[in-house]
Amino acid sequence: MRLYFKTVDMMAKYRNALGLLAASLSIDADESLNVALIIQTVVRDLKRYMDAKHKATG
Repeated sequence: MRLYFKTVDMMAKYRNALGLLAASLSIDADESLNVALIIQTVVRDLKRYMDAKHKATG
């Protein structure tokens, strides 16, 4: 889990790429479109985490 958040912290300066990266790794066929809402929620939460971390650490 620590590695996951370390990666997210490193991606924080590329906020606009986060959704694209998450979607391109997960949605690659019509069958996987049903996970789009879940991915959208995860990306939203990750952006909130990045904002909070940035405010806390500067």
